[in-house]
Amino acid sequence: LWNPYHHSDLQDPEYQLKSYNFPYQILTEGKLENSLNEKRIRLIRDNLSDIHKTNYDSIIRYVPSWSESKVIENCSVDMIFSQAVMEHVKDLKTSYSAMFSWLKSGSIMAHQIDFKSHGIADEWNGHWSYSDLTWKLIMGKRPYLINREPLSTHIKLLNENGFKVIDVIPTKDYLSDTYKDSIQRSQLANKYRDLSDEDFTTTSAYILAKKS
Repeated sequence: LWNPYHHSDLQDPEYQLKSYNFPYQILTEGKLENSLNEKRIRLIRDNLSDIHKTNYDSIIRYVPSWSESKVIENCSVDMIFSQAVMEHVKDLKTSYSAMFSWLKSGSIMAHQIDFKSHGIADEWNGHWSYSDLTWKLIMGKRPYLINREPLSTHIKLLNENGFKVIDVIPTKDYLSDTYKDSIQRSQLANKYRDLSDEDFTTTSAYILAKKS
């Protein structure tokens, strides 16, 4: 069960691998032989060299118009994962809804989300001190930057779209040579004055969810 107030940390031994040796018990010699055979490697190289072509038989596809339902068939995806992506997505509601449609029943989705200011402020959470007008000026004509949404927004949207949140591993630290500190609550813009303590102190989080 996920406890939203469990302040686990990725540095905790509980979340560290017991061994960093190659996992031969999972990737056996037989599996490696099949995965690394010359024909398959050549196919992957061919797919990557022609990745912008719409070829539904390819084992690797680049799909820029992912929001169109005709591009990715409903209930056709086994797993979705992202690394430091969802903090840049402008329309999270539509995105999570689309992901729910793509996944097969019982499939897993995992996201590592970075809630820090991405260098836009001296403090890791300084982006929450900017008013909407100031933020609009910072955005300028960029097609995207960061959406400034905290952890609770992602959890809320996942639940609203029918996902079962299996686990959330929040991280509370940040690189001191990148960010000088954290802002005080009194510095929060009106839009963020009601941030929970969990949101206010979570610099990133790993979220694991399942389509029931």
